Amino acid sequence: MTYLKKHHRTIAAGVIIGLLLAVILTAGPALAGDCEKGLIRCSIDAAIASLFGGVQNGIMYLSGCLMGYEWCLTYYE
Repeated sequence: MTYLKKHHRTIAAGVIIGLLLAVILTAGPALAGDCEKGLIRCSIDAAIASLFGGVQNGIMYLSGCLMGYEWCLTYYE
């Protein structure tokens, strides 16, 4: 239990990065639109920001990616 208390941020960052990699590896080849490509690239940047800037910064970055993706689906395509 003390390990979880000491390393909760590292564990959360690992889980987020793992989920992002799963999304990228499974959905990347199937998606062909510009919005999806932008979301994948932005998600990779969010994972990098999570590694170097902390989990909170990575989550904020990823929420910006999702808002941009929604805008792209609504107005671009």
